[in-house]
Amino acid sequence: MPDSTLFTDISRDVLQRGLAVRFTATGESMKPFIKNGETITVLPVDCAGVKKGDILVYALGNTVTVHCVAKVLKCVSRSPVFILRGDLMSSDDEYVQCEQVLGRVQSVERKGRAVTLNSWYARCVRFTYALAYKLKTLGHTVRVDNFS
Repeated sequence: MPDSTLFTDISRDVLQRGLAVRFTATGESMKPFIKNGETITVLPVDCAGVKKGDILVYALGNTVTVHCVAKVLKCVSRSPVFILRGDLMSSDDEYVQCEQVLGRVQSVERKGRAVTLNSWYARCVRFTYALAYKLKTLGHTVRVDNFS
């Protein structure tokens, strides 16, 4: 993902105004749902409404990262804390505070059309892919057709 203080600051400002941000994703950690070079659309998000399976964009220093919510830790005295992970990653990211969250990925542009990633169907497909990947890394062979 982009590594720039300017990009992070502009994205945060635009999203805080209630507008969407689009940018080209880089990296392989969210494959096959977000592939290197695809354009993603990010919308503002209220941290109280974030749930497991959402794909969040967050800032860690000058780096913007796009990963999936693996767990939401509810805190009594403050905003929730999130444990995120790339779909191809075997370990979790560091805890992500609400203040670090820039927005939620709404869609990815693929083959000229927007594919929504927050629907019930997309969540089921992502779960299936993640399970197939984990089985594959354990030495099992699983065939899953391309998500498009």
